[in-house]
Amino acid sequence: MNHVMKSARGFSILEIMVAIALLGSVLAFFMQTTRRGESQASGRSNADALSSFQQIAAQYFISNRSALEAAMDAGTEAGTKCMLNVNADGTGGTQANSTTKKTCAFDATLLRKMNLWPTGVSVDAPGGGRYVAILRRIYDTATPPVATGAVDMLVVLAQPDGVLTPVGPDAQRTEELASSMTTMGGIGGIVPVGDMGACAAVRGSATYQVCGNGWKVNLADFVDATQVTTFSNALPN
Repeated sequence: MNHVMKSARGFSILEIMVAIALLGSVLAFFMQTTRRGESQASGRSNADALSSFQQIAAQYFISNRSALEAAMDAGTEAGTKCMLNVNADGTGGTQANSTTKKTCAFDATLLRKMNLWPTGVSVDAPGGGRYVAILRRIYDTATPPVATGAVDMLVVLAQPDGVLTPVGPDAQRTEELASSMTTMGGIGGIVPVGDMGACAAVRGSATYQVCGNGWKVNLADFVDATQVTTFSNALPN
């Protein structure tokens, strides 16, 4: 996985399913607006695009669950099931999985290759960047650990070129994120810039959280150390 957060190498309203938890996130780093009204409209547009991606990503997981679990566990077929930046003709791309963290990541380019992505719809997000879904198989604390049957899915907004521009707190981005989260309800969330109390992304304390309404996850559970470092270097603290 060379692109989750670097490019997020490497999360819809769905029926409730046993053993799958769907989480949503929107990163503050790639949102840009100039006025409050535009920020709110842009936030709603981003939320709609993210929700659409989540639904298709979840359908991909449901249809390929056994194979994707094998890819998360042992890397089996990860070269076809866990891919980012696949060319429009279906060739190329970068394998994005971790047998240590039990993850498998993919973006809209793989969904396009699988004929799941709507024809004529851009694989990139409206405001720039590209959504990436990171599946993570959940194990218990037994020795040795045993798979619980649950799978988390976290979606992040990434940059395909792997470059993150340094960021700081921004009122317009905050307005846009607030609109996105309101539109998405409980499945939308943020990676904050700094410490928001209940949620923090702080380089100094090596705390990198993704938080939504009633849920919180550690980014490091989904991406490797190199990707976390790339992410932390974009933070101002």
